[in-house]
Amino acid sequence: MSRYKRKSDRKLIFTEENLAEAKRKISEGTSKRRVALEMGIAESTLRKRLKSGTVPTSLGRYKTIFSKEEEQELAQQVRDLDKMFYGLTKKGLQIATYKFAVLNNVPNTFNKVKQMAGETWIVGFCQRHNITLRQPEKCSMGRVMGFNKTQVQRFFDNLKELYEKRKYIPERIFNMDETGLSTVPNKLPKVLTTKGKKLVSKVSSGERGQLITAVCCVSASGIYVPPALIFPRKRLKDELYLNAPPGTLKLISDSGFINTDLFYKWIKHFKTATNPTKESPVLLVLDNHSSHRDLQVIHYCKENHIDLLSLPPHASHRLQPLDVGFFGPLKTAYTNECDNWMVSNPGKVITQMQVAGLFNAAYSRVANLLKAQNSFKSAGIYPYNPLQFDDIDFAPSLVTEIPLPQRQDEEAELEINFPGHVTPPPCNSKDNDNPVFNTPPPCCSRDVVPTSEDMPPPCSSRDVLSTSKDMLTDITDLDIVCEDGTLIPSTFTVTESPKNNNTSLVTAVKISDILPLPSIQHEQNRRKSKSQRSEILSSTPFKSELEEIVKQRQAKEDQKKVKQTKRNLSNTKLLTKKKKKATKTTEEKTDCPGCGETFTEPLTEDWIMCSKWEGRAQPPDIADFYNALLGYLPPPWKTNRQGWSRECMIEALNKVKQGDSVNATAKRFNIPEATLRRYAKNYPNNNFPTSAGRFKTTFSEDQFLNLKKYVEDVDRRAFGVTREQFARIAFDYAESLNIPHRFNKDKKRQEKILLAAFNKNNVESFFDLYKEILANKKFEPQQIYNIDETSCSTVPTKTPNVLSPTGNRRVVKVPSGERGVNVSVACCFNATGHYVPPFFIYPRVRMQSHFLANAPTGSGVACNQSGWMKSETFVQWLEHFVKHVRPSNSNQILLLMDNHSSHVTLQAVNMCRENYITM
Repeated sequence: MSRYKRKSDRKLIFTEENLAEAKRKISEGTSKRRVALEMGIAESTLRKRLKSGTVPTSLGRYKTIFSKEEEQELAQQVRDLDKMFYGLTKKGLQIATYKFAVLNNVPNTFNKVKQMAGETWIVGFCQRHNITLRQPEKCSMGRVMGFNKTQVQRFFDNLKELYEKRKYIPERIFNMDETGLSTVPNKLPKVLTTKGKKLVSKVSSGERGQLITAVCCVSASGIYVPPALIFPRKRLKDELYLNAPPGTLKLISDSGFINTDLFYKWIKHFKTATNPTKESPVLLVLDNHSSHRDLQVIHYCKENHIDLLSLPPHASHRLQPLDVGFFGPLKTAYTNECDNWMVSNPGKVITQMQVAGLFNAAYSRVANLLKAQNSFKSAGIYPYNPLQFDDIDFAPSLVTEIPLPQRQDEEAELEINFPGHVTPPPCNSKDNDNPVFNTPPPCCSRDVVPTSEDMPPPCSSRDVLSTSKDMLTDITDLDIVCEDGTLIPSTFTVTESPKNNNTSLVTAVKISDILPLPSIQHEQNRRKSKSQRSEILSSTPFKSELEEIVKQRQAKEDQKKVKQTKRNLSNTKLLTKKKKKATKTTEEKTDCPGCGETFTEPLTEDWIMCSKWEGRAQPPDIADFYNALLGYLPPPWKTNRQGWSRECMIEALNKVKQGDSVNATAKRFNIPEATLRRYAKNYPNNNFPTSAGRFKTTFSEDQFLNLKKYVEDVDRRAFGVTREQFARIAFDYAESLNIPHRFNKDKKRQEKILLAAFNKNNVESFFDLYKEILANKKFEPQQIYNIDETSCSTVPTKTPNVLSPTGNRRVVKVPSGERGVNVSVACCFNATGHYVPPFFIYPRVRMQSHFLANAPTGSGVACNQSGWMKSETFVQWLEHFVKHVRPSNSNQILLLMDNHSSHVTLQAVNMCRENYITM
């Protein structure tokens, strides 16, 4: 790479136009000094140029490698790739430029070892053509395909139909959408730090946050409907909505996402806030989510004069006003509020209790009239502007556009042209003398290779590339691999002369042959399904169509129920036969392996407790517990029946006293009939035990209520107690009152719960233990290994920088999708740099052989439903580790790893002990 650095910032500003303008002004009587001052050039320079009558073409003896036309062609190709969301990386441009120069026989000083253009040339090229290196945002393939001219035009046609029919005013045009609020924001604000520092960190609430959905709605005039917050919970708590925006709709769901039932509640909330009437209807623009296309919602909207217009699928990023201009600033403001809260509350984390207040602060700051009006204007919804998007905006969708099939008679007339190949004109007697035809096509500037001295001279000295066949083969086979893994195949072809078998180029290579614009090669074999499009959801045709779909779906479900009923009947008959055979067998006496007590089967008692386990002062140690789980020792009980609440039994006994049937009452309250009869006979005053065996609760009812009241009081103050904190509180409470308990006394309680695990005490204890292990067994560096897991997504979180025109506000690159599939990879290496082959964990039920195609040699693979490391999967990894490392008594291994629950199991510990591995 050249070390040359420019010593000035001079530019070529004196052109032919400037010279002509200067001559005109001087001829009109203006002085040369005045003209030089107005044009911003030195007077001596102007006099020199007027005397010579020429303009400079360079600032010194250095010249550009390519001509001006070639550089413009290359720059235009870079811009075209950027417009189609397939922006070129810096390395990709360096490789393509080198290939372009070599194939066109351009003299250059590029690196022939790396086969790349130099850093200095790339910087100068970008400066000359106003191109810069930018970090693009991701735009999924679904959005690239969905935002096309046909779908967008249909949406504007539907919008125009509603405008002409209803005559909406801007106060009655609304847009609604959902967005996610996490307790751990994805992007942190920038912080001040020392220059040169490698690791800059900032505290966040956790590694993975909880997602809360916010439903926002705004009109074209800037009227904001009170939002809705959907928390991922089973039960609704009013404390969650403390400090929320006034009028917030309180909703909960299992996942925290919106569904059909919640959207029906929200549409009622929307109707209350907007009050639509027959004289003043309301237009609601929304996306094509399945929860919005519900028959119950459509009936309700038709009855209440609410017109629903759906957006084209995967086009909300350009057509949805909330996505265009509101959610971006809202997320930024919410991130800043979360950061301010973390700074103001050191040592604490953001939970669901704080989300409503933080969202209110961000929402109040962002929700203003101007932002709403500009968002609707940018989407072209109001004012109505179907020409808001031009062909450049639809250019990315052309990549996946499949042309209509042509007829056979049309195909016969087509001429097939390959890159680098020119079809010769019809053969004449005069033209047959030369193997290369004389007349080039008008579209090519340097397509002819003259092979005879009688031919006219070529247009450029770089029109011909004559070299050996081997060299050309190496160059033309050179594929471009960019930093993001994009493969740019070689499309250049070489033709051979039939007479002398010498390889020569017939035409010059264009940059479009080396960097072709992306286009789909063949139609993908996808499952045929009905594609969605923009619809007026509240219209009668769509309602009829949806009713038909619901009927078909209901018919399929009825057929499934009939088949399932038949299966259940057949299974019931089989079970009845088995029960009859089982009743004929005599009662079997069994001895408990724990205490030796004899009991009979079938069991007649509600709860049978092993006396050996009961006599212990505290629960068994960890080894006995794991053995019990794995089946080596019997569990502490012989039935899986559980106790019932006191209130449930009292209510059941009251029903029996009122004259209800014991059998019906027992079934209703899920209590065995024999047990209910016994309790009604033996405990008439309701003074019966509340446990199902001889064990009693540690705390009395009053003590338990005190603990419960304490937890509720702390929770109301938004300082919720965690499970681990409550366990320690219960331990302290029992110790302070001298209450006999069976709590684990081996786990000494900490005086202060440390929220940050990376502290001086923990780190010092780790290194003390590590020092002790090294002193005892004296491990060598090649015997010390570390294992950890990481995730690889099909949609990487970060995209590489791409080249884009300077000043371009939005730079986009196409990823595989919006949300990827995470695959865990377990990596392991030792202190000397020896890497164990990786181990892949796929989120699948069944293993496929092609999962390891092109994987590193020796890679292992496992499958489970989550795709994360589990206890069984870790045992499989240990087998993989032993296979490749081969530990022995003379080659013992020290394995360092984190404290994940999947790593600390009895089976893993036993396997490591058997294979001389210290964990």
